[in-house]
Amino acid sequence: MFSLSQADISKEVAHVIESKWGFGSREIWRNDQRRYKHLFSEGETSHSHGSTPETDDLEFYLAYHGMMIVAGKLLLSRPLHQNPNDFEDGFQYWLDSHKLSRGDGNWLADRRDPQPLEWPDWKNQKEDIDEWPWSIHVSDFDRLLGINDKRINVWGHWTTKFGKREESVHISSAFVSCERSNALLRALQTATNPIYYGIPGADDELQINHGEYQLKGWLVDRTRDNGLDEFDPWSGDIRFPPIRPEREVLKALPIFSDAEGRIWKRKDSNRNVLWCEIWGQHQNKDDDNAVEHGRRLIADFGYLTDLLNRINRDLIIEVQITRNILRYRYERDKENDFGYIPPYTKIYLLKSDGRFCTV
Repeated sequence: MFSLSQADISKEVAHVIESKWGFGSREIWRNDQRRYKHLFSEGETSHSHGSTPETDDLEFYLAYHGMMIVAGKLLLSRPLHQNPNDFEDGFQYWLDSHKLSRGDGNWLADRRDPQPLEWPDWKNQKEDIDEWPWSIHVSDFDRLLGINDKRINVWGHWTTKFGKREESVHISSAFVSCERSNALLRALQTATNPIYYGIPGADDELQINHGEYQLKGWLVDRTRDNGLDEFDPWSGDIRFPPIRPEREVLKALPIFSDAEGRIWKRKDSNRNVLWCEIWGQHQNKDDDNAVEHGRRLIADFGYLTDLLNRINRDLIIEVQITRNILRYRYERDKENDFGYIPPYTKIYLLKSDGRFCTV
């Protein structure tokens, strides 16, 4: 950033650590009580160039803060170097890569929600491991969508596990022209493989705008790389920012959210109409199997139908379910390899009059 070599920067950082803070190389080792008492697990403090370790030992902690001190001094004494082929602010990009994940100063942990309290029926059933990947019924799709409730899941992906059984869910939805919605419903449900099509988000290239053929995403689900708090135990390995409606939706039927994007309210009634949940936990290094995690947007049924009427659109919804058997490494070599198995998929059409249609 300042047209200086790595050796020059390292020398300046070492000067800060040794001369300003009084830590020589031996002093760092002796003062790092966790390392001295062998409290770090294998690989916990290791890192490659440009990355951060899972846990900072004293050496990395001092190097990081020494680097920031040097950067501050150079900002006052030298001009910044900007790559002429780079349109971004190089220094700001570098600085952001060494900050918290969120730009508002809050931590990822501030946005982590409790794990949903839902308890699917299959958790109460006797385990039949061999049949589990293929034991999906129509009622499972209705349950995951929330078709009999006043709230439905309109977007998200999450994983639920119990014992050796794991269920992964993906739900997406988009606006579709009322004149062609039934045709799209039939086409998608009878497609040979769901990988050949996609329900677009608001910033997705899969959107269609061709006369009466309209397929428009209405939700934004675009996460960014995590920063310094990626390994914070309380962050639960979640991703930020949360799912949110795109700008045109906010104009069509005005709603507003709290600072964390958890709850959206209608401006005309101050009633809660959207809920965004993000949950998860860090996986134990010694555990081969996945942990429960997910993110989803839940919509009030009345708000959805009001919105569809306001914009004269129907809502096409795709629900995908994949079930796996969780096995330890030594068990995986023994299982049969069926190759890639597409997820079980069901398409729903929510009409502007509140009716659900399926094939």
